Amino acid sequence: MSTVYNTRLNSIKKIEFNEIKETYNDNYKILNFKFLNFQSSLLSDLYRLCNNDLDSVNIFMYFERSVHKKILEIRLHKLDHDISLKNATNNYNDINQNTHKISDIALATGIPKESTRRKILNLVHKKVLLKFGNKIISPNADTIKLKIILKHIKEFSFFLEYFLKFWKINEKSENLEKKILKNFSFYTFHFLKTQMLYLKDCRNNFQDLDLLLIKIQCDIKIQNQITGKLNVIYDNNKTNIDFTHSTVSASTISLITGIPRASCIRKLKLLCDKKILKKDFSTKRYYSNIYNKKNSRFNFDNNNKTINYFSEFLFTLLSN
Repeated sequence: MSTVYNTRLNSIKKIEFNEIKETYNDNYKILNFKFLNFQSSLLSDLYRLCNNDLDSVNIFMYFERSVHKKILEIRLHKLDHDISLKNATNNYNDINQNTHKISDIALATGIPKESTRRKILNLVHKKVLLKFGNKIISPNADTIKLKIILKHIKEFSFFLEYFLKFWKINEKSENLEKKILKNFSFYTFHFLKTQMLYLKDCRNNFQDLDLLLIKIQCDIKIQNQITGKLNVIYDNNKTNIDFTHSTVSASTISLITGIPRASCIRKLKLLCDKKILKKDFSTKRYYSNIYNKKNSRFNFDNNNKTINYFSEFLFTLLSN
């Protein structure tokens, strides 16, 4: 990794990548529950910001990632350059944002070119992105965007505090939050890089990222009920799960995610047809079908990739 992106977050103990990945695997059950809640909150907020469309969220992230990469590159010439959230407005104003090709955005996100073009125009219309002549840029944080940023940095700091306890590192979330805000562009660039890989993989698997957000709601409910060893989520063996406490309704999913209820019902049916979810016909509620072998393999493969992506991100943040 280029030294321009090396910014120290953890001042207590050096932790290697393999240690992070091993800890993630060994404590997957509880960490995944926290991770899913974080993703649900983040994606639901960005879904509402970006035209109620998760593909548009990924496109928005592409532009934001490019901005923060440009800000970090200033450190090649000025090592003490302020990359904090407090200085974000100045940084946005001072850099000359890159012009992006539709084909590059489509490649990075996994979205077809024509869909990418249309969704960018919709984001411009909603003023999530701005257009000057032939150039489209990501604007500085307005009140709504800033609230989302602060909320999710706080939530991630809680996750990181919990994660560090596995190494007996008692770093308070408030302190971690301050360090992230001080190194805002560093954190944001690497987080968006990781999140985009995650969403691109999910899009390749689901073809529709709304299905991911809906599945996350069902996974959160059932993950909270899982008892026993980690691998019950992957295996076809019976486990001690009370499905009456692990179901979720279309109305609740709609309320949490912002996806219209009619769309939720239609997409829940699609996930049931794929045997990823099951429906309790007596209550008309839904739950993750963890006993389906194909779904178990699907979860296993995707969870392995997710662990790799976010272990790398955590390693980057915590490297000395």
